[in-house]
Amino acid sequence: MSTTCQGWNFTSNQDSDEDGRIILIWKDTVDVTIKLLTRQSITCEVKLPYGDQFYYTAIYASNLTEERSNLWVKLLDAFQYLKLDMYPWLVGGDLNQIVHPIEHSDPNFVSNFPQSSAAFLPPLISDHFPCMLNQAVPLPTVGTRPFKFFNYLTKHLSFLQVVFDAWAQLELRRFTLSNLCWKQKLIRGALKQLNRDNFSQNQVRVSEAYHQLQVI
Repeated sequence: MSTTCQGWNFTSNQDSDEDGRIILIWKDTVDVTIKLLTRQSITCEVKLPYGDQFYYTAIYASNLTEERSNLWVKLLDAFQYLKLDMYPWLVGGDLNQIVHPIEHSDPNFVSNFPQSSAAFLPPLISDHFPCMLNQAVPLPTVGTRPFKFFNYLTKHLSFLQVVFDAWAQLELRRFTLSNLCWKQKLIRGALKQLNRDNFSQNQVRVSEAYHQLQVI
C-alpha cells in the first residue's frame, strides 16, 4: 500500500476472515469510520468534505448457500443496530444473489444524493465488473439532445477507418452488453469528431472555397 496507494488509508476484514477478502481504500478527503466487520461484509460510515454522510457496506458473498444465508442475517442486524433506515445506505460488491428485484435500489439513498450515477466498467483482468459511483453528475437540462447519426457520414472516405479505430480502442478478452455499450460510446465520440472536422460551418467553407476560386 505504501508504494501502490501512497498517502491513502485502507482496512480489510482479515480479523473476521483469514483470507481478508474485502479491502477498503480511501483518501483523507473523506472520513471513514468502520462500524461492523464480518466474514462477508464491511460496514462503514462515510463523511464527505462538504458535510453530507452515508453508510456503505462492501460485500463479498460466499459461493456457499449456507454461508450466504448468514450474510442476510448480518445485513439485517446492521440495519437495526445502526438504524440505517434513518440514513442513506449504499450496498455494493459481489452479492452472488438477491431475493427480490426490488432490492436493486431503494429511494433512501437517491433522495439524498440525486446526482449519483453508477457506471460498471469493463472487467479487464477480473471476472468482476468494477463499479464507479459518481455523486456529482450534472442533472440533465431542458433541451438536451440525444446523439444523432447522419447517413452522409458513411460517404466519407475515412468513415470505416474511424469506426474501426474506435471499436478497437477497447481491447477485451470476452464480450458482454456492458462492453458493447462502452464501444458504442467510443464510436459516438469519434463520429461526432468526424462530423465537426468535415461537415461543420458549411457556410464558412463555401465562402472560403468561393474566395479561392475568385483568386484563381
